[in-house]
Amino acid sequence: MKKQLLSIFIAASAWYVANAQITITQSDLPIINSVFISRTDTLFTSGPGSSGANQTWNYGSLIHQLQDTVGFTSPASTPGASAFPMANLCVADPANNAYIYFLKSASELSFLGYYLDLGFGPQAYPITPSQKIITLPATFNTNFSNSSLLLVEGPYPVAPADSIRLRRRIVQNSTIDAWGSLTTPSGTFNTIRQNLYEITYDSVFVRIFGNWTFASVEIDTSRYFRWWANGRGYYDLEIVQSGSNANTIRSSYLHQTTMNVSEIQPEELFVFTYPNPAVNEINFMTNNKSGYTLQIFDVNGRFIESKVINTDLIRFDLSNYHSGNYFYTLLSPQGENILSGKFIVSK
Repeated sequence: MKKQLLSIFIAASAWYVANAQITITQSDLPIINSVFISRTDTLFTSGPGSSGANQTWNYGSLIHQLQDTVGFTSPASTPGASAFPMANLCVADPANNAYIYFLKSASELSFLGYYLDLGFGPQAYPITPSQKIITLPATFNTNFSNSSLLLVEGPYPVAPADSIRLRRRIVQNSTIDAWGSLTTPSGTFNTIRQNLYEITYDSVFVRIFGNWTFASVEIDTSRYFRWWANGRGYYDLEIVQSGSNANTIRSSYLHQTTMNVSEIQPEELFVFTYPNPAVNEINFMTNNKSGYTLQIFDVNGRFIESKVINTDLIRFDLSNYHSGNYFYTLLSPQGENILSGKFIVSK
C-alpha cells in the first residue's frame, strides 16, 4: 500500500512540475538580431478560453492566412537614435524610413516611440511616458496600469486653419490572469497569459488665427490576450478583441523564432535572411558588418545587384526578380569573400 501511495505521489509531483506556472523575465524577451515570424488566422472568432491556474488551451487548428516578420536590431545607427537615448531595441523599416524604438530592462518591455514621416517630413514621435508591453518579472497575478501620450503636429493647409495636432492617449490595465499549457500549430508550451485592456482616445485640434481649437475625438477599446513562454523571445499567441462586445478580430501565433539560432561565422559575423521564400522583398539581418558588401547572383551566377552595409538591417526590392533560387555573398571591406548563402523568390 505504501509503495502504491509513493508511486501515486511521484507521478502527481512529476505532472505538477511539467505543468507548473512559469515566470517571464528579461531573458525571455527579444534580443538584437532576433527575428520572429508570426502567422495570422483572420477567420478565427472564438474567445481566449478560461482564466485561472493550470489551464489547457488548444489552438492547434488555427490556419495560416497571413504572415508577418518582425526583426529587432540595434538602434545605435538608426536615424532616430538621438531622440530615444534609452532605447536598446529597434524594429527598422529602412525602405520606408520608419523605425520603432523599445526599452527592454529587468522591469519592463515598452514602446518608446517612432521615427517616421507622417506627411510632415521624417521626425521623432516619442511616447510619454512609454507605452508598456509587459512588466517584469511576470507571473500569475502580476499587473500594471499605465497611461501614455503621443503628439503629432504639422501644417494643415485648409483655411482658415494653418496647423493640425493629433493627440493620442492610451490608458492600459494589464494582469497575468492565467497559466497553463498552450497548443498552437507550432507546438505545445508552458505559458502565462496576459490580459491587456486598452482605451485609446484620439483627439484632433486645429489652429485657427493662432488659437488651438478642439475638433473631434474618437474612443476605441481593445483587449489583447497574449501567451508568453520561456525562451521564445516573443509571445506565442495573441488574440485581439475590439469594442464593447469584445468581438475577436484577429488571432496570431508565433511560427518561427531565431532567438536560439544563428549562423555564426569564423569572425563571429552573422547573416539571417527573411522571409525565405520571399515575394516582394528580402531582408538581411546582420551584425557588426558596417562597410561590408552584400552581392546577389542568380542561379546561373550572373550578378544582379549589391549594397554596402551601413545598418544592421538591409532590404532588397524583389519586384523585378523572377521566381527561382538566388545566391548572396558577403564581402569584407578588403574584398574578401566571408560567407555565402541562398534564398528563394516565389511569386
